[in-house]
Amino acid sequence: MCYNKKDNTLVQMCQKEAGGLKILLVCTGNTCRSPMAGAILQQLAERDSLGEAVNISTAGIAAPIGSPASRAAADAMLRRGLALTYHEAKQVGFDDLAQSDLILTMTASQQEMLACGMPELSGKIFSLAAFIGEQGDVVDPYGGGAPEYEACATLLAGWLSKAWDKIKAQYAL
Repeated sequence: MCYNKKDNTLVQMCQKEAGGLKILLVCTGNTCRSPMAGAILQQLAERDSLGEAVNISTAGIAAPIGSPASRAAADAMLRRGLALTYHEAKQVGFDDLAQSDLILTMTASQQEMLACGMPELSGKIFSLAAFIGEQGDVVDPYGGGAPEYEACATLLAGWLSKAWDKIKAQYAL
């Protein structure tokens, strides 16, 4: 169980005791948005000295398994001091979903697809926008140039900063 450190109340059931709070970030191909989101979210956790309190992973609904992050995504992250060098695309599976405490998708349709297929998990699957009370989706930059990837990375950085604040409060990190 997870308790609020300030007043010792139950905050949320989670698997935090077993390797940290498990956060899964999902997009379509796991070569652009979710790897960038994972790198940004890990940076936020490490900034707050909570890197070991979370286990952040990424996956795609239709991932080309084993593919590296797109070059443009890697470049956008390098400009922010982050690396996607060792990223390999992974297909999201039931075990990934079942073992995660929080699942954030890049679009509402991805959230709906995952929640519809596994209604028992729907309480922990959110689009990133919905999780932070925003409208819209993280638009897929795939096939675009550096400006599209920069715009995507900028949006992710802003929305993930808000999400991180909510995660810390909701899961008492």
